Amino acid sequence: MIDIAITGIGVMSPMGVGREAFWENCRKAKTGIKKITSFDTSTLQSNIAGWVDDFDPSQFMSPGVYRRMSRISRMAVASSVEAVKDSGLILDTIDKERVAVIMGTAYGSSSHVEDFYMSLLRDGPRGAQPFLFPETVPNAPASHIAMFHAITGPNTPFCQNEISAENAILYAQNLLSQNLVDVVLVGGADELS
Repeated sequence: MIDIAITGIGVMSPMGVGREAFWENCRKAKTGIKKITSFDTSTLQSNIAGWVDDFDPSQFMSPGVYRRMSRISRMAVASSVEAVKDSGLILDTIDKERVAVIMGTAYGSSSHVEDFYMSLLRDGPRGAQPFLFPETVPNAPASHIAMFHAITGPNTPFCQNEISAENAILYAQNLLSQNLVDVVLVGGADELS
């Protein structure tokens, strides 16, 4: 049996951006549930949700890196930056073919999917926004993490609704147990839309 340890944590959550802020808000029993202001909720039965409102991607990467990423991909990459920093790992000293990126997401970037298909319906095939399309696939957050860190090992998304992140963690554990990789960046990400 191989010993497996969680060595770093990265959090982008309605309860706080970063592990320390998240934990402090948990200790104070604060809630991340608040009124939705990012889109019109007048036709919905609820106007509250848990969403991250104080996330600034420029704290984690340059605008040239994140400008074509969806918000969910930006937060996933930022979480990976936080987790790597928290772990103390120096990825440049590790064989990156033995590092995996495993991400769970129920829907991926649903806002980009909506924007892309609305442009397709509104403007037809020639008018559809091509820069939105790469973010419509659920593997985009995992791919951006791998590209950001230059990781060339296994890269797998899990899209199984509410248990996506849990299955990603289980798969990561299997990869480590079978000695297929030495390090796994694993997590889950979804967005409010």
